[in-house]
Amino acid sequence: PQRIETKAMPFADHPLVVIAPPAHPLATARRVPLASLADETFLVREQGSGTRSSMERLFAERGFIPKIGNVMSSNETIKQAVMAGMGVSLLSLHTLGLELRSDVIAILDVMGTPVTRTWHVVHMRTKSLSPPALEYRKFMLDNAAEFLEREFASYVAVRKSAKKSNRGKR
Repeated sequence: PQRIETKAMPFADHPLVVIAPPAHPLATARRVPLASLADETFLVREQGSGTRSSMERLFAERGFIPKIGNVMSSNETIKQAVMAGMGVSLLSLHTLGLELRSDVIAILDVMGTPVTRTWHVVHMRTKSLSPPALEYRKFMLDNAAEFLEREFASYVAVRKSAKKSNRGKR
């Protein structure tokens, strides 16, 4: 939040990917133009969410106007709706581990994705952190990026040299 004085330390890339049911016609296609999703119903997060802002920025940059089906305030609800065939969505790769391992959701290889944001450890600038909080922050900064890369690298190649969307935003 810009109006609150915080201290934010980046610790890992945060890729957002387009998801669909595994039987979706584009599930096995490569380098799908965003325009190919013009007839798809998009299931989206609520206004003000970081995921929604990233999606809107991506679409605006490419002049794409999505067909919005439902607005939902939960990643879990969106995942369930995608699995039920109600539409496609742009969600955090890091929320999809179980669904990807179970093959109940597919990542679409849409050009311009993944949209990469950055995860941060954030705390109030004026707050003195307790020893456990300091250890947690250190643990996250030292280990989280490597863990996330190892866990999710097989699902999508996060292009480190690609333009970082929302880099540095919290």
